[in-house]
Amino acid sequence: MNLEKMLEIVKYVKSRSVRFDTPLTVKREEYVRDALSIIHKRAHKCVILVDDAQRPLSIFTPSDLERFEQFTPLGSIEKSFLITS
Repeated sequence: MNLEKMLEIVKYVKSRSVRFDTPLTVKREEYVRDALSIIHKRAHKCVILVDDAQRPLSIFTPSDLERFEQFTPLGSIEKSFLITS
């Protein structure tokens, strides 16, 4: 590819607005199997545990959930390093 074409493409890409992936959320009463069934639907491969007011409580990745039985409620899994402002 010639330099002019490459510069044109880079300029075009950088002029586009940034898109953010919508987070996948789960509730405390949902199970590990529910989270694992949707977790691969986003590139970030994680789900956010939220309370009834949709406030984030925890983040789970597949590796966080693989050691739990599929009918373990997500609210019973302790993972407290989430920092929110």
